[in-house]
Amino acid sequence: MILHWLFGLFSLFSNGETPIDSVRADVANSAAECKLCHEEEYEEWRSSRHSMAWTNDFFQFDYAKEKRAWCRNCHIPLAAQQEDSDAARLLRDEGVNCIACHVRGDTFYALRKRASSPHNTKATPEFGSDVFCASCHQFNFPV
Repeated sequence: MILHWLFGLFSLFSNGETPIDSVRADVANSAAECKLCHEEEYEEWRSSRHSMAWTNDFFQFDYAKEKRAWCRNCHIPLAAQQEDSDAARLLRDEGVNCIACHVRGDTFYALRKRASSPHNTKATPEFGSDVFCASCHQFNFPV
């Protein structure tokens, strides 16, 4: 049972091997859309390192030397962020946005499901825990 649970969580993330196949390549993948209903959470994210994952000067300095896919897959993890379009360029500046952790297909993952939520939410008690976040935050760099 525990292995099934762990496999399910880790299948949400790729350890930087591939981008996350997000919902669609437009502003619906933007944290700005989430802000419409989740302003407090948006403001918390906006001042976080997740929101600056792509725009961070230290990261950009290193990335300029070696533009590796696994760097992009962690710092701009959504497939929609990595496309060659105006919408993708805007999304890149959001770094690791709400969609990267909360959405896969039409399912929203969260600590709990709010009774009034319009989303197809899967309550995931481990959301935000060490185990849930480990796939992105604890990995071996490719050799």
